[in-house]
Amino acid sequence: MKTRWNLILPTGIISLSAILSFLFLGEKSFWGDEILSILFARESWSGMYLILSRWEANMSFYYVLLKLWLTFGESEFAVRSLSVVFALLSLPAHYFVATRLFGRDAGLISCFLLGLNAFFVQYAQEARGYSLLLLMTGISSLCFLRALERPGRYRIAGYAISSALAVYSHLFALFVLAAHAVSLP
Repeated sequence: MKTRWNLILPTGIISLSAILSFLFLGEKSFWGDEILSILFARESWSGMYLILSRWEANMSFYYVLLKLWLTFGESEFAVRSLSVVFALLSLPAHYFVATRLFGRDAGLISCFLLGLNAFFVQYAQEARGYSLLLLMTGISSLCFLRALERPGRYRIAGYAISSALAVYSHLFALFVLAAHAVSLP
């Protein structure tokens, strides 16, 4: 019975967060930074490379993923839904990090507080790379913990890859990586 609740409660929290995040997703028009994201993603691959290598390297991983995502449509709802997907995927990652560090109850509480946080929902509804940053730092932190528990070539490679993608999601990921480095035994 307890195993079933281990799945039901996080799934319920993520479902509630999904409802809040998708609610009114396409109601507002794009704003300046979102328009820039779309313009970058509409560029040809060579044009995007030039922009990202010479002008705007921050959030480059997001722009590449958004370029691929635009095949589903360019409406406000379609474009912003990519960020919602990243935000919702970040909840299990952060649940597992908190559970590993502090136990199942702390994982549930952190998942609940994050998933229903107004800022979380607000940034999940923006066509920007902030929810991807949250996802990638969560995955990076989880890989970091796993590599600390039982070091191995694949775990360290997973940490290195997820950390690099986190930095390419947003440069603020460097702060999380610095926290990882400071916490090393």
